[in-house]
Parts: sequence; structure tokens; C-alpha cells
Amino acid sequence: MVVHLVLFRFKAEAKGHIDEALVRLKGMVGQVDVIRDLKAGRDFLHSGRSFDLGLAVTFDDRQALEVYDAHPNHLPVKQFIGPLVEQSVAVDFDY
Repeated sequence: MVVHLVLFRFKAEAKGHIDEALVRLKGMVGQVDVIRDLKAGRDFLHSGRSFDLGLAVTFDDRQALEVYDAHPNHLPVKQFIGPLVEQSVAVDFDY
């Protein structure tokens, strides 16, 4: 199994779009067939090191992650979120 974790810090002027980003991320379930599990949510601590939004997606293997990355139902989500984000970090790992 492979987990794809991404944390997003939105630009100050784009924080009003976080809920729409969540809807779009969660909307990929059932639309991107290689997703085995997807969890996404807003940060609630708002500490100095917090990011605004977290995403955890589980796949069967690394090949499925590659399919997801180029999937036509994933690309519009990336295109929507990309310009809104000041910073993102990611880690992908096998377990």
C-alpha cells in the first residue's frame, strides 16, 4: 500500500476557498478509480506550524499513485488548488 500525504497553506486572500477545495478533493472518491481511501480536512489548532488543509490518499501501489497524478478527474482539482496555495509539502510512502 502507498500513502500520499499533502499539506496546503493557503494564501491569505484565498482562505475563503478552503471549503471548496475540500469539496473538490473529496469529490475525487468514486471518480478516480485507483483511490482506495481519501481523507481530507481543515486544521483546527491554528498553531504557528500548522497548515490549513491536509490530504491523505491511499493506493494499492506506486503505479496507482502515478495513474492518480495524471488522472483527468484529478488534474482539474490540482489546477483549482494550485493558484490558491502559498506553500505545500508532501510525502509518499509504502507501508
